[in-house]
Amino acid sequence: MTRAEPSKAPMRIETLLELSVGAPIGQLRAAPVRLGQGAPRAILAVYAADFDVDPWVEMFYFPSDTLKLALFTEAGCKRITTETQRMRRQE
Repeated sequence: MTRAEPSKAPMRIETLLELSVGAPIGQLRAAPVRLGQGAPRAILAVYAADFDVDPWVEMFYFPSDTLKLALFTEAGCKRITTETQRMRRQE
């Protein structure tokens, strides 16, 4: 297997979308999601208020926040799900 050469073209990073999730974000991970044929492209964001939620050998503290999930389309339509919200809907 050969490794592809990195592109020599300059990168242009810009903000395409801003939205509020209604909570502070200390750390975030994002991944593309396929919603189905003909559906808009979407992004799944997993975040928490803590700055470091990745466990590792020298990490020893109890997080002050739980991980939250937000699924949104490129147009900004979003769906936020947390365990607390799910429990409130069941009451």
